Amino acid sequence: MKILLQKVLPIILVLFLLGGLIFLRTEKEQELIRRDFTTMGTFLRIIVPDPTAEPAVNKAYEEVERINRLFSNYIDTSLTFEVNNNPGKAVEVTPEFIKLVEKAKKYHDKSDGLFDITVGPLVDLWGFYQQKENIPSDKEIDEARDLVGLQQLEISDTTITLPRKDMQLDFGALAKGYAADRASEVLKTSGFSDHLINLGGNIYAGGYGPEDEKWTIGIQNPRAQNEIDAVLNVSDAGVGTSGDYERTFFHEGERYSHIINPVSGRPVQGVAATTVVADDALEADLLSTSLYLTTAEEGLKEIGHDTFMAVKTDNDKLSYWVTPGFQKLLSEKRAPVRNAEIIDF
Repeated sequence: MKILLQKVLPIILVLFLLGGLIFLRTEKEQELIRRDFTTMGTFLRIIVPDPTAEPAVNKAYEEVERINRLFSNYIDTSLTFEVNNNPGKAVEVTPEFIKLVEKAKKYHDKSDGLFDITVGPLVDLWGFYQQKENIPSDKEIDEARDLVGLQQLEISDTTITLPRKDMQLDFGALAKGYAADRASEVLKTSGFSDHLINLGGNIYAGGYGPEDEKWTIGIQNPRAQNEIDAVLNVSDAGVGTSGDYERTFFHEGERYSHIINPVSGRPVQGVAATTVVADDALEADLLSTSLYLTTAEEGLKEIGHDTFMAVKTDNDKLSYWVTPGFQKLLSEKRAPVRNAEIIDF
């Protein structure tokens, strides 16, 4: 069985192409703080157009690290790790932990079960956790599917219980967005309302950029790393992209991505990317994954969000869907999304 792993972007490009989102620098680079960190298995960039912001930026990074220590699957002192490794036990968790589980449950219901933070056994089965890509048998998929289902989770005001051995919580579709929001809150509390946070492609754009204009965000073409499909002007908003090019492998000419449909037990097919603009980065993170999953099932109306772009694919031929709300945010200085079909509800 021959499997070809899609390599990650070279580090030089990663600085600018994070999860399909590109921060476009303006010609005028007035005094600002620009700091890069590695955290949550990805790249964090914080930009503040104020040279006195260094201590606040470091505090924002520390807040992201705190979130990582709480929700990581890989840190053996995290609450997620404790819940995952104590099946049948009611594990005491924090109100913050419950809050994110309830957020996930909301989108699980809205997506008719397609968004599911218990999808971990399937992600693991396909080899994405250990980067040992695998094409499982139908029997293996069925066995893993039995361990998936947020409705099986037992939730109280203070505890979470996974009822069965080998069930797993995975906050990969919302923890980064939440961490970006928390970092933003640290900066705002410190008096820096103008800032840009990019955590692995989960962006929060606070206030205005270096030239007192809205932040300019480029959306990467999912099949061409150096091409930009759309340019957005945003302020006080979250931007999130989910795509089939982030963690991908090829087998017999077929592309397989890490976003798994929990109903079929297989990677989503037919969607290259979804980009969402929302009130905050957490909502954008949740929505981008939910819409990625429901676009494939033609379930867009169930989510009910009007500021997104979906890129569908048929043998790598791309077609673009954009909503009127998304269109309004496109930069007038750049060409519109090519050959886009406008969808409305």
